[in-house]
Amino acid sequence: MLPFSSKFIDHYQTKPDLFAPFWILTTLVATLFISSNIYCFIAFSADEDKAAMISFKSIPIAASIIYATGIGLPLLMKILLNLYGNG
Repeated sequence: MLPFSSKFIDHYQTKPDLFAPFWILTTLVATLFISSNIYCFIAFSADEDKAAMISFKSIPIAASIIYATGIGLPLLMKILLNLYGNG
């Protein structure tokens, strides 16, 4: 698969892939969740009760911020440009 060939551009220009932004943002949320739990495990390694606990409290907050920034901001910009024009 050559992304810079003319066949690739002709084929995907008419049918763009809209799942890539979703999966990039989802991977970022999962990475933040995993890294925060690794940090808690390392930071509280002296206290075994706190080190063994996995915190799920940060997932909704992180997901909300990341999805709002990654999907909401481009949609807002598109709406504003459509309303006020681009020049």
